[in-house]
Amino acid sequence: MSRHLFVDLKTNSVTNKIIQHQSRKSRDNQIRNKENQIDEDNRQRKYSTNRIIETFKSHEHKDRYSKNQSTSDKHRQTSKINTTVSDTPTNLLKNSSPSRTKHTRHLPLSTTTLVTDSRPAPRIKILDLRVEIESKPTLIDESSSSVLKYKTPQFKSHVTFQMPAIDENQNWKIGWIQACTHMEFFNTYGDYGYTSWEFPEMVTREKPLINDSDGRNYPWYGSSHQVVTINGPISHSSKYTVTMRDFFHPCDEEVPRLTHIYRNQHFLVWLAAMDLESKDIYILRTVEWKKIIEIAVDPKRQRGRRSTLISDPSPQQPIIYDENLPIPTCALYPPTANSAQVLVWRPTSGQPTLVVPPKSIEINTTNYAHLPLARY
Repeated sequence: MSRHLFVDLKTNSVTNKIIQHQSRKSRDNQIRNKENQIDEDNRQRKYSTNRIIETFKSHEHKDRYSKNQSTSDKHRQTSKINTTVSDTPTNLLKNSSPSRTKHTRHLPLSTTTLVTDSRPAPRIKILDLRVEIESKPTLIDESSSSVLKYKTPQFKSHVTFQMPAIDENQNWKIGWIQACTHMEFFNTYGDYGYTSWEFPEMVTREKPLINDSDGRNYPWYGSSHQVVTINGPISHSSKYTVTMRDFFHPCDEEVPRLTHIYRNQHFLVWLAAMDLESKDIYILRTVEWKKIIEIAVDPKRQRGRRSTLISDPSPQQPIIYDENLPIPTCALYPPTANSAQVLVWRPTSGQPTLVVPPKSIEINTTNYAHLPLARY
C-alpha cells in the first residue's frame, strides 16, 4: 500500500525498552525461582516462524444470496456496464471465480449491503486492463546498523476506458478502490517474543476487510492518477486512464534482537464508477492480489550478511475475476488500514502489551491485547 505500515523510531524505542525490561525481569525470576520459571515458559504459547495462520474463512449463504446483476469478462475488450446494487443484501455472483484459479470467495452477508441503483449506468467500455506484480524479488537493505529495510516488488494496475457522451447534469468518478482482506505481520525477537501488527476489527471478525486508502478521498485508493472525475455535458465519447501502484517499504525493524520477519497480506481491488448525484456505485472489474514476505535474520552475523529471504522470490501474480465481487460497505468508509492498525507486543512469557494504539477513535481496544486468541 502506498501508505505503509511503518514503525517510527519512537515505536522502536518503546519496543526495545519492553524487551530490555522483559530480559531483566526474566533473569531475576530465574535466579529467585528457576523451576517455576521453566514451568511457566513451557506453558506459554511460542510463536512458530513456519506457521501459516489460516484466515478470512468465509461462510457460504447461497440460499440467502441474490444474484448480482453484472458480469465482467476479461477476454472482451468492450462491455456494457449494467451492474446494479440493491438495497437488499447482495452477494457474489453464483460460482464467482477468478480467471486463473478455481477459488471462490464469499463475503459475509451482513457486509454487502449497498445503496439502491436509481438509473442505468452509462455504457463504459474497458479498452485496456493490465495488472501485475513486478517479477523481481524483495530487496533487503542492511546498510543501517540500527534498522533493517526491505522493499517489495510493486503491484501495478492500469486501465484505459471509454466514456460515452453524458448529459449536463451527469457527473461521475471512476477509479480504484482497495481493501485489505488479510494481514499477518510478525517481527520475532528470538526467545523474547514477537510484535504483531493487527486490525482489531478483523481479528474479532467484526469486519471481513478494511479500506486501504489515503483517507482523504473515500473510498478511492488515492486522489490523483488513481481516480478521474468526469463532468457533463460531454457530447462525444472520450477516453480516460487510471492507474495505481502499491508496495511495502518499511524500515523499522530493530536489528540487535530481530530474528525473523513474516508478512502476509491480501487485497481486493475494484475498478468502480460512482454516480456523484445518486452515489450509486457500479463495479467494472474486480482484482485480487497478495504478497508474502519471510525473512530470517541472524543478529550475530556481520552487517550485510544477517538477512536471508525465505519466501518465494517470484511473486504470485494478481487475479482478475471473470465475475465481479460486490463491495462490502465497510470497504467504502473509515477507518482506513493505517488508522485501524495496532501494534501488540506478545512476549514468550508474560502479558501482551498494546504498544501502538489505533489512530481511529472509533476502534475500542480495551483489553484487546489480552484476548486468548488475538489472531484471525
